Amino acid sequence: MFHVNDTSEPLFAADLTRSVLSLAQDASPDSDISEELPALLLSERCAEMTSYVACFSVHGDLLSQWRAYTPSTGGYAIGIRASDIPSIGDDLLLGKCEYDCANQQDAIESILRDHPGMLDPNVSLDQLREQNDPELSSLIAAFLTLFPLLKHQGFREEAEWRIVRSPPNVDNHPIEFRISRGVVIPFQRIPLAAPDDRLPIAEVIIGPSPDARERTYATRMLLDHHDLQSCDLWTSKIPYRGW
Repeated sequence: MFHVNDTSEPLFAADLTRSVLSLAQDASPDSDISEELPALLLSERCAEMTSYVACFSVHGDLLSQWRAYTPSTGGYAIGIRASDIPSIGDDLLLGKCEYDCANQQDAIESILRDHPGMLDPNVSLDQLREQNDPELSSLIAAFLTLFPLLKHQGFREEAEWRIVRSPPNVDNHPIEFRISRGVVIPFQRIPLAAPDDRLPIAEVIIGPSPDARERTYATRMLLDHHDLQSCDLWTSKIPYRGW
């Protein structure tokens, strides 16, 4: 998740966690976790455990999405049936991104309630790390799964859902690399269907483009070729010209 478009995402989630921990420490003022835990979650140690995410939006035809993620001459939005996604793997979480600050704090507090030992003023975070404390490991895993679902309210328009894999299992899902805008991006493949099943594609939207008619014809041929005749196909309703 360190390579998503919003590069401040990990910092945003860590800062929010720091704020919640600071309030929790009012009852445990001698504990040092409010500063050390957020730093640990952003450390190189946890970077190796970071989540891999696939991002989706509830809105298939959104101007900001076309501008941000497609070439100026047009692109495509692929609609996936969400009901089919949870069945593809036990190591995957399909979650709705949370933009409301109060709800974000509630989610963090819920994790802390499940790990009460973390606020024990008699135990330092360094001690827990040296002991490979299972509660600390569980806490870190819980936060690294939650963090990709916490987004700044300025991105609320995207109405995003994400498939999260955390921590990544490199034995079953090897890490691959691709280039995006001149930057090397690590990624893992997430199967959206079993090998012998059709992809759960419900619709394809053709973005604003100078040749929408030709694109519609070719895309329909492509869908039919892959036995996706039931897939809806339509063009963007947004009168945007980016070319």
